Amino acid sequence: MTKKKMRFNIIDVLILIILAAAIAVLGYVFVFSDETEAPKDVHTVEYVLEIGRLKKEFFNDKITLNSAVIAKETNTELGFVCKEPDIKNSYDTGLDPNGNDGRGKEVYDDRDDLFDVYVTVRCEMEKNDWGYGNSGVSMPIGSQTKLLIGNMAVTATTINMEVID
Repeated sequence: MTKKKMRFNIIDVLILIILAAAIAVLGYVFVFSDETEAPKDVHTVEYVLEIGRLKKEFFNDKITLNSAVIAKETNTELGFVCKEPDIKNSYDTGLDPNGNDGRGKEVYDDRDDLFDVYVTVRCEMEKNDWGYGNSGVSMPIGSQTKLLIGNMAVTATTINMEVID
């Protein structure tokens, strides 16, 4: 009986290359996959929105307890109204050019028909390098955001934020 000599040819080289590539892909998927991402730092946050200079008929009975707050541009839910809105008379300040000292004096435009509405919203927000946000929508203090609250589309300013837990 004679033994046949084994030959190593180009087909064998291609099979080994394909096998090595398959092992490399599987190793990458299991070792470097995004499933090992660090858990997100999520907190319950209450923030106060100021909606300025509204006539009462525009917001009366539209902003109610448990109304959803939605970012208008992204359609992202940013929480719910957790306290009754606080309503205060709105006024503007300015300078009267006819003031006695030549620099003008501060005057108040107090109108009985315009109100500032303060809405407290509660939601789960993720803490990141720039503060708190929800699904890519940031709510830093002083920022203005276009929102849908109840049946109203408004531009609101974040004036306060408190972490509950």
